[in-house]
Amino acid sequence: MIFSVSRGSLAGITLILLALWASAPAHRVRAQEPAMSWTVQASGISADRLGFIYIHTPGQLVKYSPAGDSLYSWSNPLLGNIGRICTLDPMKTLIFIADFNQILFLDKTLSPIADPVNLDDTGFTGVTAASTSKLGGYWIFQGSSRQIIRIGADNRPIARSMPVNVASGNPDRALLIESGDQLLLVIPGVEIHEFDLFGNFIRKTPLPYPGFTLRDQEWISFDHLNLYRKTGILSGWEQFATLPPGKPAEICAANGGWIIRFKESVGWYHL
Repeated sequence: MIFSVSRGSLAGITLILLALWASAPAHRVRAQEPAMSWTVQASGISADRLGFIYIHTPGQLVKYSPAGDSLYSWSNPLLGNIGRICTLDPMKTLIFIADFNQILFLDKTLSPIADPVNLDDTGFTGVTAASTSKLGGYWIFQGSSRQIIRIGADNRPIARSMPVNVASGNPDRALLIESGDQLLLVIPGVEIHEFDLFGNFIRKTPLPYPGFTLRDQEWISFDHLNLYRKTGILSGWEQFATLPPGKPAEICAANGGWIIRFKESVGWYHL
């Protein structure tokens, strides 16, 4: 049996298919297989603005090229476990060693620039988060006083916020992130506190999801299933991508895609 389709009917079918495709939810983008992956039980990930990728375990930090090649590494068991790192300045990586309340700066080859700064010796005890500042020096969040403090190169305070009213959640899990002309204090799954770069409070925004990161200056949040973004002060969180299975522990934007940390591996995905 032979079926024939007229040119007009074919055009109509094409229009229907295009309409169906266009009406599909744009935010539900299917996750692909990773373009790069590392088998490692990592405890943290990061990426700098030049595209270099950083993966660390509690005892070692490794820097990779944008293509995924291992370049440099740093480790010092005498200093304790690596808590968090900040790669805001590609020439100066900050390592926060929570076990001993110390901060260490590494150059672009992950070589120490100077001896670690012992925050206890400078009078700042109970620090739970730290971040580099583009104005020079670095920020800390002192959990005991609930204050954000910017410290200069001489390890003396330059700016200090009023005590932060943290509604709930664990301040020990707080994140400090500079974004443009603002500093963000992120309490995962609870809220985001915005400050200017002099420590003055601006506003507080609810954060209903357990993960947070930045893509340039765009706020990105995530749970075990999806990525969400916030496009404006008055807007809500919009889902825009579906994550690969495996319960991601941490996500950061890098080279037009996303580095995702799982329990047993780290991968770079284009979602």
